[in-house]
Amino acid sequence: TSNRYLPILGGQISAAVVHRNRTTGKVTSYYHRLANVIALPGGGIGVNQGDLDELQAKLSVSRWPFLVVSYGEHGIPDKKPPEELAIAKINQQMQELEIRALEELTNANATGPDRMLVVDGSIQFTNIPLKNRSWLSNVVGVSKSFRTNLVFTRDKKEIGALLVENLRRVGQRTPAFRYDLRGNAYSVWYLRIRERRHSDKPLSGIVKLEKLLLTEDELEYGLDSDVVNNLSLSVLGERFVTPYGRDERWANHLYPVYLAERYQRMRLMSEIQFLKLF
Repeated sequence: TSNRYLPILGGQISAAVVHRNRTTGKVTSYYHRLANVIALPGGGIGVNQGDLDELQAKLSVSRWPFLVVSYGEHGIPDKKPPEELAIAKINQQMQELEIRALEELTNANATGPDRMLVVDGSIQFTNIPLKNRSWLSNVVGVSKSFRTNLVFTRDKKEIGALLVENLRRVGQRTPAFRYDLRGNAYSVWYLRIRERRHSDKPLSGIVKLEKLLLTEDELEYGLDSDVVNNLSLSVLGERFVTPYGRDERWANHLYPVYLAERYQRMRLMSEIQFLKLF
């Protein structure tokens, strides 16, 4: 690490949940947590642990509290930009914030089979202990973008090609495929929520849905088709209002998710305000 500058990065992270009232259809804020994070080089290449702990103690009681994290504890490869490691550590803290939200909502009985929580993106939370996987019992992940080179079928066709060929009309979905990763099993399927003609990209209007398999029956036989259909119908019900003209990802976006993202941005400090803290 000689002759290399090691950056200090700061960021704002947050987790938010919005709720749609079944009677009125109105979407309101339900849960929000916000944190400031600063990432410094640690280990033998940067700030020692004692100084990091001292800094954390001071910043925890400041007017604008910060969470202090370190990166590069095991060294930094010569070809690896150190800022990528710092950003990864900040993103890890954001996932921890999301996991804490899952825990709090579960403990408050805020979710259930009739009150599912939609996570924006994948639900492959690697930091959730195995004993707490039940936090994901009533959670479904909906991804606007996804890998197109995965293979689920015997003919070895990549999923991207299958989606272009088979999901031509709104409401069409693929079968639910099993996907194993890091000791967990997931049910994954793809659903067209908007017509292709509204965009010049062949996969626009298609989202990926994902649910963790937990029960013995689910692990043995997969997710029940009624569950897959009901979840798909619920997601389709959110397609009628779009953030068209406000977000370039509108064709793959769910409006409540868009509102949650917007709510979080409104709660963040501006870049100028944030930089003035340093």
